[in-house]
Amino acid sequence: MENRIAITISSGRISPVFDVARTACVFVGKDDNPVATIELPPTLAQRADVLAEYGITRLVCGAISRQANILVENAGIRVIGFMAGEAREILEAAHNNRLPDVRFAMPGCRNCCRQGRRRRHGWHGGAQP
Repeated sequence: MENRIAITISSGRISPVFDVARTACVFVGKDDNPVATIELPPTLAQRADVLAEYGITRLVCGAISRQANILVENAGIRVIGFMAGEAREILEAAHNNRLPDVRFAMPGCRNCCRQGRRRRHGWHGGAQP
């Protein structure tokens, strides 16, 4: 299956909160140019459905509520949440399967990520030491 990554981006950085992000850029394979920009609908269930319709395999975003995380994962999409930083750097890390990475963890999440506290936030599948 083709690797399709959606990243919520605002002003060149990861959007701080998935639940209220307006758009997500879709990247296919190792291409650095988005193939589409998704206008995210208002409800969390609709957001999960739209991402699934685009065939997204991984979602990279900032903070994400537990409810949104569950809906997106139930749509068959791996969530890599609570990321922060420059979108291009995070995209490169995603292309090289280096996410999650504590270098990109949101402030306040770095210690729990480093200690491997999975599901503290209802987010990604673990952290790299």
